[in-house]
Amino acid sequence: MTSVHHQSIYRRQSALVAVMLLNVGIILFLSINANYSQLSGTRGARRSTAKYRAADGNVERRDVESKVVNMDFDEHSSLEEVGGIGMTYTSPHSLGLTNPNMSDYALVTDDRIEVGGLIRIQINARDERGRLRTSGGDFLSVVIFQEAQNASTAAHVIDHSNGTYTAHAYAGWAGLSTISVTLVHPSDAVYYIRYNYTLLGNKAQFLGIFQRGNLTERTRCVIQHEGSWERKCEYFHPTNLYSTRLLCDPPATLPCDALTILPRSDDTNALNMPLVPEDKKYLFEDKRRYQRILKGPHHVDVKGIFGQSSLPSMESCFTADESDPSVLDGFWFRGRYLSLTCDNSHWFGMNESMGCLRDKHLLLLGDSQLRLWIRKLKTLLNIEVHVDKYTHALFMTKPELNFNVTFQFHPFFRHPDEGYSLVSDHRYETQILDESDRGHCNYIVVFGPWAHYALWTPEAYKERLQFLRDGVIRFMERCPDAVVILKGPQPTKTTSTFFDYVCKNMMDMQREVFSGLGLKYMNVWDMIESAYWYQDPHPPDDVINIQFQQLLSYSCK
Repeated sequence: MTSVHHQSIYRRQSALVAVMLLNVGIILFLSINANYSQLSGTRGARRSTAKYRAADGNVERRDVESKVVNMDFDEHSSLEEVGGIGMTYTSPHSLGLTNPNMSDYALVTDDRIEVGGLIRIQINARDERGRLRTSGGDFLSVVIFQEAQNASTAAHVIDHSNGTYTAHAYAGWAGLSTISVTLVHPSDAVYYIRYNYTLLGNKAQFLGIFQRGNLTERTRCVIQHEGSWERKCEYFHPTNLYSTRLLCDPPATLPCDALTILPRSDDTNALNMPLVPEDKKYLFEDKRRYQRILKGPHHVDVKGIFGQSSLPSMESCFTADESDPSVLDGFWFRGRYLSLTCDNSHWFGMNESMGCLRDKHLLLLGDSQLRLWIRKLKTLLNIEVHVDKYTHALFMTKPELNFNVTFQFHPFFRHPDEGYSLVSDHRYETQILDESDRGHCNYIVVFGPWAHYALWTPEAYKERLQFLRDGVIRFMERCPDAVVILKGPQPTKTTSTFFDYVCKNMMDMQREVFSGLGLKYMNVWDMIESAYWYQDPHPPDDVINIQFQQLLSYSCK
């Protein structure tokens, strides 16, 4: 009787465990299916060839079928049922941070990968003991490159939230290529950045220089959105900076309106690794960040004709709608970056470039990344650059083309040089758009508000974007045929900062705020991430040339 009773209990427990695992499997199936549906995207599928859609379908089906709950058995411990709770190991276990030396990856694909198909890579995040992590959240970078054809591409990484990841990249060229899988930050570091560091106020610090007559006084200033304060000089703008305020300690004798110069503090450069609490420093040790994972195949062989690339059928960038962030972005091939979101394959030569720019006014509103385009224009059109000594704006003109260029730093651009930090120089992008010449609308507007805002809290940055969105809407209502381009953030190509993770989130925020406006989104993240031949925050001339070609493809037929 007792034996039968125990057998009955065991059968009920076994059935309970089976139902539990089945439910988990169904949830994981639905979750991954949704992720892969987002990856292929209806808009991406509409623009792609049938072959490209079939490749997307294979990725979705294969990865769902191979996805299982990782029970993680080991030879030193058995797995037992524990009533209705579920299961347990018979001996205590530990789980450490993702370790790049113990983690591994493998190609998950057909034996024969052809040009125009997809390269799939499964990544297994393991701790220092080799145990598979039970959750996701790691920040990973996957780049595939081949120096012989100056070819490269950045893969999109999907987090399955169980210690495994799937990366896919477009096989745009033939031959043997190198696979580079990098752990940028382990999940615990990402958690700290997201839920602690980015929410800290007072990171964006300035030196407030107050002047009146022959008297000069200096105080500390910060950007603050959240919280409260007492006895601060407050600076705001009703249509550009309201809930977020610039707060300065009051000077000893001068009034608040005597603020004249606002250079950044030397210790708050966004490219420097910020200070972290002692108990969190281990998360950002060199051995844990920007480390390549070496356990896996170092190469992938793509079949096809060497020297030829493959592109799906797409709409031109000039007429295409907003790009879908879930679609693979593009790849480098023989010195050019070929987009997978719209057709930018046409190369604008000298005469076509001039024809494209004729009768146009190019407005560049941003930081030093956009200022690099001035150098390209100066060389292309053989024209001089004029600097406004008061606002430090840059001007160029080509009378025979009736073409004009204006570059203006966005406000709070945090230049360390006091000569570039006069308060009178600060002009919001919306002010420039509102004051633009109403006699014509032949504008190409490019704005890129990101790098200097990495030290702002997410809510402060979002408010800046929302005010900017309002200004863009007003401008586009007045000039519906003008070309308006939002240039997104890019990786810094340095290893001494949190900057890349913060800016990746800023890109998501930009897309959210500006979605539906009909402007062009110039996504350069994958372009810069996959440019393996340089390591510097500012791209070299060959990359700037490609970005300028992208500008032309958005602006002209």
